[in-house]
Amino acid sequence: MKKETEARTGFSLWLIVIVLLFSLLYSVIRYHIAGGVPWEELPFFIMNKAISLNGIILLILTFTIGPLKNMDVKVGNKWMKARKALGMAGFISIFIHMIMSLMLFSPAYYAKFFDGAGRMAPECATEHVNGSSCICSAVVLQHKFL
Repeated sequence: MKKETEARTGFSLWLIVIVLLFSLLYSVIRYHIAGGVPWEELPFFIMNKAISLNGIILLILTFTIGPLKNMDVKVGNKWMKARKALGMAGFISIFIHMIMSLMLFSPAYYAKFFDGAGRMAPECATEHVNGSSCICSAVVLQHKFL
């Protein structure tokens, strides 16, 4: 039993690290190489982008593995057992992304979300309400289906 738990944990951890490295590589290519964002932004701004992508990919994996198995697609037993760890890591990543985004949220980084006087634009407020609703819905779904 102990070896099975260690194997499951090892597979989950390996998968989480691979997805995080892929997300970081994509973010560096997308924002630094192709996008022209200065390299000084790598430690916080770009890691925020990578962490959010990591969370989305992990949550997509979490919520698609079970339905794929139900559609008679061959899904390995390791993948089925890794769902809980992937889902938890995905939600932790999204939570970290939310905290980092709140720390970065200013006209200096997100000028399009603010008007000329430095106040939040109405469309930005609507986007934040919609985003918060999605997060709350995802938490309820996570609790109900996993």
